[in-house]
Amino acid sequence: MFHENVYVAQAPSGILLTHQGKKIMKTQFDAKVLLIAATLMAFGPAALAAPPTSTDPGLISKGMMEEKRAPSRLEETVVVPKDEASGKGLSDKKVFTLKAVVLDGSTAYRDSDIAPLFKKMIGQMVSFADLNAIAQQVTRKYREDGYIFSRAVLPPQKIVDGVVHLEAVEGRIANVQVVGNFHDNNGLIHRMAEKIKSSAAANTKEIERYLLLIDDLPGITAKSFVKPSAVKGGGDLIIEVTEDLFE
Repeated sequence: MFHENVYVAQAPSGILLTHQGKKIMKTQFDAKVLLIAATLMAFGPAALAAPPTSTDPGLISKGMMEEKRAPSRLEETVVVPKDEASGKGLSDKKVFTLKAVVLDGSTAYRDSDIAPLFKKMIGQMVSFADLNAIAQQVTRKYREDGYIFSRAVLPPQKIVDGVVHLEAVEGRIANVQVVGNFHDNNGLIHRMAEKIKSSAAANTKEIERYLLLIDDLPGITAKSFVKPSAVKGGGDLIIEVTEDLFE
């Protein structure tokens, strides 16, 4: 029976920050030196039966007992080349059989939601480059589903029995600022703007919904853009409101 232990140093990832065709901003996450160490631990089969050396037929020699207890071990280290610019050039050497992928810390997806992205790779020998590609596919799904500040990364970990853990880094709207000259009776506009901050993971669909509600108020026109926030992994939403007093 074989137990697979693979050590992963760190994986690169990136995120594209957009909002409704308005001003596009990018945040590039520099790729770091990536390192995988693969350790295959092979337990030898039970010792073949042999006549005991003792005159007592009920005794098993001490040497045979020690042979049963001591598994053989094969260790292999795989170094992934450094490419800080784009994350390309990663090792394609197949190091273990992929059994499952778990997305830790996600509020947007269950493991079953991302499973179709790498279904064909389950049960196959995979490389570090393959694991990086899976993380990028999950990040792409976040972006396509409107989670503009969220991504999946491959954290340092010990991979046991082919189960890989990805980490969800879900960004949110850290601050909302409403600017412009307008009458905000009963603070309605500001209350709707604050609701955008309540989501654990920022989503453009939800942002658009509240902006449409503000824009539907009589005489009000609302525009918005997102800029990087001082809060790690988050963004600040600026809502520009104008009011037509004659409408």
